[in-house]
Amino acid sequence: MKVAFIGCVETSHAAFTQLLSHHVEGEIELVALITKSQSVFNSDYASLVELAQEFGIETTFFVNDIDYDKALSNKHIDMLFCIGWSHIIPNRILHQVKKAAIGFHPAKLPSNRGRHPLIWALALGLSETASSFFLMEEKVDSGALVDQEIINISDTDYARDLYNKVLLTIPRQISKIVTGYCDNSIESQPQIAASSSYWRKRSAIDGAIDWRMQAKDIYNLIRALSSPYPGATFLKSGEIYTVTRATHHTEMVALNLEPGKILNTTRTQVHVKCSGTSSLWLENIDGSQFTVGEYL
Repeated sequence: MKVAFIGCVETSHAAFTQLLSHHVEGEIELVALITKSQSVFNSDYASLVELAQEFGIETTFFVNDIDYDKALSNKHIDMLFCIGWSHIIPNRILHQVKKAAIGFHPAKLPSNRGRHPLIWALALGLSETASSFFLMEEKVDSGALVDQEIINISDTDYARDLYNKVLLTIPRQISKIVTGYCDNSIESQPQIAASSSYWRKRSAIDGAIDWRMQAKDIYNLIRALSSPYPGATFLKSGEIYTVTRATHHTEMVALNLEPGKILNTTRTQVHVKCSGTSSLWLENIDGSQFTVGEYL
């Protein structure tokens, strides 16, 4: 069974590595890789080039849609995996694939289609998400589900923690999918369109902390945008500060203190009043740059 792969981020690397193990075992023949040599767009970029070279996989570096044709035409592809890719695959390419063109989305489809699924899941305080593989079609993230595993989200999970949970899940799913298509046991499940929802693209303003929010909501925002993402931000005296970690203050603070007031500082922390009686300790912040009683 001839297989092609498209991707350029950490989830791509996890999937490609697992596919290579099936390639070595002779279950599939990986015949093409479409990837990028670098990316300023993907903060979780991961190179697949070294792996492809090690196993002699023909590699095409993506510039525009013509590269799909260059890489895949006349290769008689049975399966195409597209994982960790920010470009829409043209229909003409999907129609060339004999058995299945399979996409990936780390959300509980049909809910939460669209952009930045791990970030939104954490920012909204969800208790679970999923790792979903589906048949690609013209409408993004809408094809029948091939495999889906639920991933629990802890209150203490930051973006890297949740991302790692996805990375651990992907190889297991890849093996199930390859085996299922090799022995024709895969049974895809159509998504219920009426149950679908879409997350929009995150913008810079979505990462700006508003101290009038509850401390829990600010905490969720901070962990959602932590590494490998750019971090939540706040403004002080015209300077932008980035926050990548925070801790809830367990005791209630006075209700009559305004949101954004600095309550305390240490060498590496700043304690800030939030909405109501809630407050937050911002971690890994140089407390000497802040004065108790001033406002953010």
